[in-house]
Amino acid sequence: MDGRFEIRFDRLERNALYEEAIFQEGVLTDLERHIFLAVRTDRKSRAAVGRELPSPLSGQRVGQIVGEALVKIDEYVRGKEDAANPAAVTCIGGGDADGLE
Repeated sequence: MDGRFEIRFDRLERNALYEEAIFQEGVLTDLERHIFLAVRTDRKSRAAVGRELPSPLSGQRVGQIVGEALVKIDEYVRGKEDAANPAAVTCIGGGDADGLE
């Protein structure tokens, strides 16, 4: 198979996992999802998003929430990728998982 096709396919799969993570129950709270989508998808400023909330937040706090949401989303995606390809998971230091060489 063409290497470029494989890379594109991998990117499509990864993008689908990111979208799944955003809307998957239990990955993000409703507030995190709302703020993340407003800032990252709707391209609103953090300050504007913070002002529009029922309990207003500072732009700095909104930025922290976006960062926390991104970490949670990335952890979800990495977990799914690792589960789909367990042979690609290696131990730090290159040893066996049980620590015996």
